[in-house]
Amino acid sequence: MLLILFLQIIALVLVIFALIFLFSRPKSILNSPVEIAQLRLNANTSDGRFVQALYQIGALTAVSGWTPALYRQAGDLHVQMNDLSGAVIHWEAAWRSSTEDDLALTRQIAETYLELGRWTEAIDTFEAMLELSPEDAKANYELGLLLAASDPISAEAYLRVVVGNADYGQVARALVRLFVTNPADPLISMRVGRLLADYELWLYAEQAFNYAAVVTNPNPEALAYIGLSRERQGKDGAAWISQAVTLAPDSPQVLYVWALHLRALNDTAGSLNALIEATSLDPNNPAFYAELGSAYRLVGDLNSAEYWLKIAVEISQQDPLFQQLLDQFYTETGLNN
Repeated sequence: MLLILFLQIIALVLVIFALIFLFSRPKSILNSPVEIAQLRLNANTSDGRFVQALYQIGALTAVSGWTPALYRQAGDLHVQMNDLSGAVIHWEAAWRSSTEDDLALTRQIAETYLELGRWTEAIDTFEAMLELSPEDAKANYELGLLLAASDPISAEAYLRVVVGNADYGQVARALVRLFVTNPADPLISMRVGRLLADYELWLYAEQAFNYAAVVTNPNPEALAYIGLSRERQGKDGAAWISQAVTLAPDSPQVLYVWALHLRALNDTAGSLNALIEATSLDPNNPAFYAELGSAYRLVGDLNSAEYWLKIAVEISQQDPLFQQLLDQFYTETGLNN
């Protein structure tokens, strides 16, 4: 009897110790529904299963509700799925639901709106960003570029903040000069677009030409340059260029853009003919001669290419840009000047 009683006591003690061990374990080991969903979310994200990861975020929010961190994580997953529109919706929600100022997230939202071509939202977000960090060089610069076509006075104020900046100063100074020398030009948006195109800032050029097309409708040149700006960003610009050619088939600027469009389609003969026509309509534009030289080079006529590149230098009064194109031609072809 004593032995049986002793064994029962030992068993009871072991059960008590087991219960103490069980309930004293760290909470992370208990595998609550939230923890299970989080573990699966992390695993799916690491393995590139982004749709499943979004499903796990849904499971998490069903239990614990949305948080700024979950909104942001959902936005990041949409980026991995090449869904910028979905990403920015969730980042916006993270931004608005957070109690802390997040400069990096605000910039991310603004840049995404830019990439999506949602200009108004981009402007609003950059303005919000400058409320957090008024001296932020990149935000002042980008906001200045976005407002240059529609609100030159405000744009100039933002750009003057960065005129001495090593990264942004050259473009900022060029735009400020444009504003100062053309204070009352109702078509300054076209000038802005061309200047931005010269610096190959095609996203901002597209926005400027869009504004020009709206305020001076119809504006075939603006439409043509919208298309060109889009194509230089890897987007489809054919519809805008075709519409411009339909509206103004004899416009040298439209024909110039049409020629570049045809060249991108590998229609070198059609591109050459369009440039010949554009140059005949506007014989004082050195850019046309430079592109004409490039067109002749593409069809294998190096003598004509050299001739028209020289004309571009002469017409431009030895502009370094066109001289550089001629020098590059000699270097690449091995011809002597």
